[in-house]
Amino acid sequence: MLTGATLQERRRCPACGAGTERAVHGCGTRTVRVGGVPGLGNDAVNVLCGAVGALAGGAAALLAARTG
Repeated sequence: MLTGATLQERRRCPACGAGTERAVHGCGTRTVRVGGVPGLGNDAVNVLCGAVGALAGGAAALLAARTG
């Protein structure tokens, strides 16, 4: 899904310019948010995508059962 690419919080290290999802980069510098929904990290995106997939699968199963 495009959820990770569009909604997931993106951060950048102002010291070295590297993109990251961490609040503090490996070089020790605090990062700044450059896009996405604040606080929506990779784990939340994975849960959201899993839930949407499960709902879609359940809906497909119900439709298949009704059409016989």
